[in-house]
Amino acid sequence: MNEIEARILVLPTIEGCTITKVEDFGDLYCVYFVNTEYFQSGNIEDLKIGYGPSFVEKLTKKIFSTGSGQTAEFSVRAYKETGSVYARPTNSLMLIGVESNAKNSAVLAIKNALFVNLMKAKSIYETLEAGNSIEYSFESEHSTEKSIKTLKAAGVTAKVIWK
Repeated sequence: MNEIEARILVLPTIEGCTITKVEDFGDLYCVYFVNTEYFQSGNIEDLKIGYGPSFVEKLTKKIFSTGSGQTAEFSVRAYKETGSVYARPTNSLMLIGVESNAKNSAVLAIKNALFVNLMKAKSIYETLEAGNSIEYSFESEHSTEKSIKTLKAAGVTAKVIWK
């Protein structure tokens, strides 16, 4: 599939709109568009809100229509992590594993990222080292993302849980 084919597939689903750009995201094409009245006039009063890009899955030619509430990059990340542009991150993460040569830094990262005491952090490390995973929840998605970065920097594999 190429960009022209993606445009042709999306056109019937966006009646009254004009395609303004197509972006290639590897497995997906992202097709941006606006309503034709606005495209022709350039008058902001003619712009209809709520439109988000459509995505075309290259392998299956399936079309995903989205709203304007998320960026294309966010939708692509959701697709890459879950297989769906409609997925949303939760405030939970899954601790999956640890690098065996980074025990001290990993234990400290677990302690700081999960706000647990040192004994609990060591216990979590040992659970991960044994090949088991652990789910952990935070108050916000932002806290979850921040903790994942802290953990990854110390050799702890963690991923956001998506819904």
